[in-house]
Amino acid sequence: MIMLSIGFSTLSLAGNLKYRVADIPKDLLKDAKAVVRNEEIFTEITSNGKLVQKIKYAITILNKNGEQKSYFLQPYDKTIKVSNIKVHAYDESGYEIDKKGGFDVLDYAMISQGTIYADSRIKAIIPEQFNYPYTMEYTYEVSYSGVFIYPGWYPVTDFNVSVEKSKFTLIVSKQSVCRYNEKNIISKVQIQNTDKSTIYTWDLTNLPVYKDEKFCPAISDLTPVVMIAPSQIKVEEYEGNIETWKGFGQWINLLNYDRNNLPAETKAKILKMTEGIADERTKIKILYEYMQNKTRYVSIQIGIGGFQPFDAEIVDRLSYGDCKALTNYMKTILEVAGISSRYTLVRAGRENPTINLDFPSSQFNHVILCVPLARDTVWLECTSQNIPFNFLGSFTSDRDVLVMDSTGGKFAHTPLL
Repeated sequence: MIMLSIGFSTLSLAGNLKYRVADIPKDLLKDAKAVVRNEEIFTEITSNGKLVQKIKYAITILNKNGEQKSYFLQPYDKTIKVSNIKVHAYDESGYEIDKKGGFDVLDYAMISQGTIYADSRIKAIIPEQFNYPYTMEYTYEVSYSGVFIYPGWYPVTDFNVSVEKSKFTLIVSKQSVCRYNEKNIISKVQIQNTDKSTIYTWDLTNLPVYKDEKFCPAISDLTPVVMIAPSQIKVEEYEGNIETWKGFGQWINLLNYDRNNLPAETKAKILKMTEGIADERTKIKILYEYMQNKTRYVSIQIGIGGFQPFDAEIVDRLSYGDCKALTNYMKTILEVAGISSRYTLVRAGRENPTINLDFPSSQFNHVILCVPLARDTVWLECTSQNIPFNFLGSFTSDRDVLVMDSTGGKFAHTPLL
């Protein structure tokens, strides 16, 4: 863990009061745990394909339920750089809080459960608990290069968080192509053309909270969102056009090309296990349980490996892999047995936000396997040693998924529990 110290001026005069709680409109306080006082995001996409963000963000924490909203959390890696972090804290009356020595910026490896190595890290600021209510203000810059997942505008970060002001400005150079997609937008985008760029601006003011209720949709399905994405992508030597889901699928197929290799002895074992079995579903079940008993889930996310699976031969030899590698391994096993299957992208998780079908882009975080049969479709979760055959569970059931075939990507829907 690396700790850096950031200091700031502690001098507050009456004329310099900021973020007074008394200035918050009363309807923004109702049922709120926190209020976004001011958010300004300037995103510029330059002619060389780089993306630079300058961000100012201030949020008032009203009670202990909103405490985590005071945290600064910004992931980074070799393609994402974070700089110029500045921090200020203010009390209820708008006076700057004297934090002697400044705030510590913590620097952690961002390794989730099951991951043994990743090149992702995160810069974090966890303020001490001040007297409620108080306000945290952060300003910082983030630069991206060689990425195809662009940061959009999500002004409402959580249920029971209201927004006093949020502004998103997107500057696209004339030599660049950037697509955007609006959802639940309240105010129409403002567009300005200059000699060098096109400038898009979205504003949001005085939006009350969305209350968290049982069985309600994900917060991003209810609130204003602007997604942005490139048309052409290049990650290392892998290039593609993702303006369509077909093109996006073709790029995934390019990443997966020639990763279906297995040693001769493994192929012979697979054929021996399924010898004399005519029913395809029975064959799939036998091979799926073989895969479960042989492998375990271990995540290694390095560079393009965050999107590209290990070769099946590596998984066969090491007996572990992440969701991409294990799904590709299972797909290769079935291929040896003469059974066709489909590598499938899914947005997994408890919240289950809706995939924006009208905006081809990377909206997925997990991979499963689809095995189409004459009268049915088998769905396989390849990361669990215990999950039953043809059972997905709440993690990936009842949602749109992008199924790969030889022509690219096509959407299907996973079954209900």
